[in-house]
Amino acid sequence: MSLRVLVDKEVKNDATRTLKKSLKQLQINPVIYEDVFQDRPAWRRSVMTGAAIYVANQIVAAKAKRVARKSQASQINNADAQALLACPRCRRTFRA
Repeated sequence: MSLRVLVDKEVKNDATRTLKKSLKQLQINPVIYEDVFQDRPAWRRSVMTGAAIYVANQIVAAKAKRVARKSQASQINNADAQALLACPRCRRTFRA
């Protein structure tokens, strides 16, 4: 096999992999997507609903990450507040 044939095959495999990944994200079965594609209105409906579900899941995941990050930040701030030491003589606070 020549180098050009190998490169073309690799590009085709990459395109197929990308298509299958996109279909999975849109919750469209990659095995039967060609049958759905023949019926244009059904295809558009499935893509639109899949995209809406995907975006909603992304928003939920982002909010969950933000809540987790904020709770960790508040725990760190509480630990810092407890780590302050006071001078017994002048009552000045110092970080440990």
